[in-house]
Amino acid sequence: MNSEDFQSLILKELKMLNTKFEEVNGRIDELDGKIVKLDGRIDELDGKIVKLDGRIDELDGKIVKLDGKVDKLDGRVDRLEIRVDRLEERQIVMEKRQNEIYQVVRAIEHSNEIGKSEIDEQRYKVSKHEGTFKKIAKVIDEEITVSNL
Repeated sequence: MNSEDFQSLILKELKMLNTKFEEVNGRIDELDGKIVKLDGRIDELDGKIVKLDGRIDELDGKIVKLDGKVDKLDGRVDRLEIRVDRLEERQIVMEKRQNEIYQVVRAIEHSNEIGKSEIDEQRYKVSKHEGTFKKIAKVIDEEITVSNL
């Protein structure tokens, strides 16, 4: 192989290497552009993460407030349950009283019925005696009239 062929071969190789270098350089430029874009997206995501952290902190504060409110509501529910228990106890006492009063009223009604029966019996006896007295008075009147004659 002569020197011209060798030079020509080397030139071809250099051109090919240069082409490959340019291709690699182009790919590096592409990758560099993609990296820049990715850096931008990472910065955006970092900003969003910061915002999300802020919102998480805000939500944590709200959760703490809600926990406080729930605790207060639990206390109120406990107090209401105690009041309901007391009311139920009072209702039971009132029902017992009502039953006692009902029994007393029934006893009074029964007593009134017996009293009414006794009064009716006394009226009957008085009427009977009244009839007897009227007969006696009639007989006496007749005796007086006969003796006056």
